[in-house]
Amino acid sequence: MAKIENTTAYPNIIPTANDYLLLTDVNDNNATKTSKVTDFQKFFGVSTLEATIPASEVLGLFSNPKVLLTASAGEYIQPLNAVIKYVYKTGAFTFANQLHIALGTSAANVRFSIPASSLFNGIQNVTAWFLEPASAYEYANPAGGDSLLLKAGGLDPTGPTAEGHFVINIQYRIIKF
Repeated sequence: MAKIENTTAYPNIIPTANDYLLLTDVNDNNATKTSKVTDFQKFFGVSTLEATIPASEVLGLFSNPKVLLTASAGEYIQPLNAVIKYVYKTGAFTFANQLHIALGTSAANVRFSIPASSLFNGIQNVTAWFLEPASAYEYANPAGGDSLLLKAGGLDPTGPTAEGHFVINIQYRIIKF
């Protein structure tokens, strides 16, 4: 059997969430077991959510914000960072305002914001990160159980009904008190 340092037998890769790792379970007589990369994310307290938002949902992001994640009672979502990719097809969206990631519907709960009107109204693919707003925020429900939402500010975007989409990637933690 080759040694792990032998990168010809065991080539280096950039891991994905569903890749497996080998480990020794010290609580089970040092038995060799596997675990997924996502299990380590959970162990270290950081998880990653990736969601594709089709054009039909993008067009309703003000009137019907997209629920990305929901916490249970007694749990609090702490979004750490977010990146969004606009995949342009043959027609552009028209945003009037910002695009937000928020913990509930109140403007006081916006966690991240991005100038959608200047980034996504064009005829090109765009990848951008969200910025933290200058104001403080608070959980809408002190008992926890809030939802993490993707929502447009002010008005629903307009544009083609079946073209283009967004892919959003968010790193977050779930806090339990």
